[in-house]
Amino acid sequence: MRIKQNATFLLELVRRVHVGQLAPAAFQRPYVWTREDVLALCTSIIEGFPIGGFLSWMPNRHADISQVGRKRLGPILLNEQARAPALLLDGQNRLASLAWMLRDPAEPLPDELSDTERDTWGRGEELVADLAAKELRFVPHDKAAEGLTLPAAALFDSRIASSCIRKRWDAEWSQFSEEERDAGLVCHDNWSRAFQDARVVETVLEDATPAQARKAFLHICRVGVPMSQDDFDAAIGWKG
Repeated sequence: MRIKQNATFLLELVRRVHVGQLAPAAFQRPYVWTREDVLALCTSIIEGFPIGGFLSWMPNRHADISQVGRKRLGPILLNEQARAPALLLDGQNRLASLAWMLRDPAEPLPDELSDTERDTWGRGEELVADLAAKELRFVPHDKAAEGLTLPAAALFDSRIASSCIRKRWDAEWSQFSEEERDAGLVCHDNWSRAFQDARVVETVLEDATPAQARKAFLHICRVGVPMSQDDFDAAIGWKG
């Protein structure tokens, strides 16, 4: 087993998920993030806060990917024929959430959603960037184009952003003044740049057996004790 650490752009990991090159290892927990968690992640990216590292496993040639990994990450199916497919050991909820943000709402939902996935992403609502209120929020699918909004996927993909802006400029956005629309575009540009510039560290376990990958995962997850909000507030003397 070889262990490497690579500094990479967050969107490069998202791209690998999108083409089916990353999926959760079989011993990973199911997706557990709520909508509040998703919005907090987006805020961290927009504000330039660290969002943590990622741990992935590239099994050795004797490992059967179909036996040691799950079939999908978020709405994206693992491509077992992809070049150098890898399994995600840490960072599943973050990357799955970003993959869900990129999903085309017209596509059918995957089979066998977990209860949390269905509650967060399967209720007929979309995550949109409200450029007037300067916030991301979930809205019903039939109201996703109302107001000065863009789909959250527009923060990742300039082609999606350009297409939506052209369609909405003289339609849904016509109720806003040109100054308001221009301010909205500045907001989108800033947010999109934050997503595109976000960098993370990926630790890669290369040529590892399932036993080695599991040992590394358990050790890394065991190190350190999570700090609660109360602990944090007490540590810095936060007064409210």
